[in-house]
Amino acid sequence: MADTADIDEAVRRAVRTTGMAVSFTATCIVGGIVLWSFSSLRFQAEMAQLLSILMVINMLGAITMVPSLYSIFRPKVAMALLTPDQLEAMRRQKEAERKKGLID
Repeated sequence: MADTADIDEAVRRAVRTTGMAVSFTATCIVGGIVLWSFSSLRFQAEMAQLLSILMVINMLGAITMVPSLYSIFRPKVAMALLTPDQLEAMRRQKEAERKKGLID
């Protein structure tokens, strides 16, 4: 966010760069857990299926829900890390976008 001074652009950049890593990691973990589904122990096989479903849901939530909630609620901690120069640049950028009619 320090490079862009815009929360929405920072979220887009984070999803582009870390989304692939989250997907790859979750796929590797689920792949290992799915092997437990073939266990002869019934409880272990059932828990492996449930855990696999849970991990896929968590991956989808990490890639979609977390960034969207971050954009909607705009936590103040994100702005606290910016320097005064970056805050001023962000204000000027928003002002220019308003003049061009890009935002309300």
